[in-house]
Amino acid sequence: MTLDNINWATVDRIIRVDHAGEYGANRIYAGQMAVLGRTSVGPVIQKMWDQEKDHLKKFSELMVQFRVRPTVLMPFWNVLGFALGAGTALLGKEGAMACTVAVEETIAHHYNNQIRTLMEEDPEKYEELLQIIKTFRDEELEHHDVGLDHDAQSVGYKLLERTQHSLPCPSQVQTPSSAPPSSAIQPPTRLSLQSSSKALSYTIPSAPCRPSREEGEAPPSPKVKGRDAKGVGIGAERSDPEKSQPLSTATSRPPPREATALAPARPAES
Repeated sequence: MTLDNINWATVDRIIRVDHAGEYGANRIYAGQMAVLGRTSVGPVIQKMWDQEKDHLKKFSELMVQFRVRPTVLMPFWNVLGFALGAGTALLGKEGAMACTVAVEETIAHHYNNQIRTLMEEDPEKYEELLQIIKTFRDEELEHHDVGLDHDAQSVGYKLLERTQHSLPCPSQVQTPSSAPPSSAIQPPTRLSLQSSSKALSYTIPSAPCRPSREEGEAPPSPKVKGRDAKGVGIGAERSDPEKSQPLSTATSRPPPREATALAPARPAES
């Protein structure tokens, strides 16, 4: 490709953007290799990283050839790219591959837009540049497929599962506007029951629970203190509540003795 009669603004923008993108991709793979380099997925990441190094080298040569100035965000891509690669790698192999899929898909999208722009300008004039971009785009799409083959899509399910275990159950979260039904209220835990009963035992004495009396059932016979006419002992209950009658104040005392004639008094001895 000669430097005569080309759209310098278009070529300048394409080379600067592609160089920055390949530089950021290299830093991402460097961060992933720092975490997963010694794992089973390390050789796979290294292979993709080597191809990204070739891409960066080629665009660095094109920047010199077309006298393109690099972006001022190079220090930013240096730090952010490595942090992104290492951070996603800390989530595991699936996290690193999910990052790879997202990055490579974005880069391939930019390459397709650039190919479309150069095809509209003049395909024969930009034939060399078009061939380079098409080759790099195909390799980026291969990286995209490699990430999918290594369970990149499963990272979303794992993150969702971890988040679900860390959050309370939705049925236990109640809003003030809607009160839960009585059947949905769960009793407190054993610890809270023991602690609450222990705290109340110092102030309120516990009383035995009495079974509820069904409708139409006769009330239990009252306890009578002392001894009544039938000889029921203290605090005893009558065995037959139907035949028992409520005691009055008269029957609570022993019956009076029958009147007997008094013997005449003996005369006093003189």
